[in-house]
Amino acid sequence: MSEKEYAEDTVFWSLKRSTQFSARRRTITLFLAHSKNSTPTAYNWIDNTPLVWTELLNVLEAQNPASIAINIDTQIAFSSGLHVGELKNILDEFPKKWRERLVEEPMLGVEFIATMPGEQLGWYKRIQETAWAMIGEGFSANVILPGKTNTEVRSRFPNF
Repeated sequence: MSEKEYAEDTVFWSLKRSTQFSARRRTITLFLAHSKNSTPTAYNWIDNTPLVWTELLNVLEAQNPASIAINIDTQIAFSSGLHVGELKNILDEFPKKWRERLVEEPMLGVEFIATMPGEQLGWYKRIQETAWAMIGEGFSANVILPGKTNTEVRSRFPNF
């Protein structure tokens, strides 16, 4: 995954740390399905210099993955998050050997967000209950008064 500040890949929002606001400079994330020699399975670079490509290519050379999945697809919106400019950068920076290993895996991002750790289920349930309670109240007879409630913001908030 490669992205620039304020031009994040769609899957970025599911992968980022809770304390991370957005991508910075150029943010590149690499996940290895099968890392070799007890090396990390995930790498993250935040850099806007050519060094980021050198370091990424060094990891690829050391790990020698058979394929490199990228988040592009013409049909699934969530699976087309790699911006064309970032794809061009990857194609420009990768030697032919690595360009030939790029593959589209449209369901990879979708399957990732569909996998929810058990400890998240309690929070998910509370968030859903809160959202449905807000919707229920917002569209209830307590809020919507026939003949009075309308879509004009100024009618309910005259000083707005």
